[in-house]
Amino acid sequence: LKHSKKHLDPSIMLPTGRFYQKPFEFAINHYTYYQCYTCKEPYYGGQHACGAAIDGEVQDDIHREHLQCSRCVAKQLGKSVCT
Repeated sequence: LKHSKKHLDPSIMLPTGRFYQKPFEFAINHYTYYQCYTCKEPYYGGQHACGAAIDGEVQDDIHREHLQCSRCVAKQLGKSVCT
């Protein structure tokens, strides 16, 4: 949240906000996280709005084996990833 300055969002900061003092709930509601099929670690998958639909259709047919973090993909390609 800090990287994108979303920790300052009014819905987190204002007492009347839906996620007042609940940044974790804000993040879970606005961003998509997946478990890597290979290493089983969680990774950031983008904003919900970005992955919610492709060509207007919700994607429910995602194969778990296709969900891999950048480290595991890089390993498979023989590359390294900065940490």
